[in-house]
Amino acid sequence: MATMSPLLLEHINTRAPELRVTLLAQLILPGTLNRRGFDALGLRHNRITQGEIRLARLYGYEIHAWTVNDRARMSALIDLGVDAIITDYPDRLTALIHDRRELSDGALMLVKLRNWLRQ
Repeated sequence: MATMSPLLLEHINTRAPELRVTLLAQLILPGTLNRRGFDALGLRHNRITQGEIRLARLYGYEIHAWTVNDRARMSALIDLGVDAIITDYPDRLTALIHDRRELSDGALMLVKLRNWLRQ
């Protein structure tokens, strides 16, 4: 379950505490990571940096990227270490993951280098 509403987040936790919940946000605001009641922070994909991933991890949160429809951006976010990608085109993401698994170690290293250089 994912929501941008802290009120809905509270409602979900009251009614169905067993659900894993993602709080969607444009960026990490001061105090956001001190809150409880969500398992993951969903950030707009173009706001995600290695620093934000590291910060979320310090607080024990997963990072989910939304809404990623570009294959190259999906690849870059995988290399950054996001835990999930929200997309309008799951077939693209599935194909990308499959293609990356088929690469040799050297070829995958080159993909990762390309993604790093694009940052």
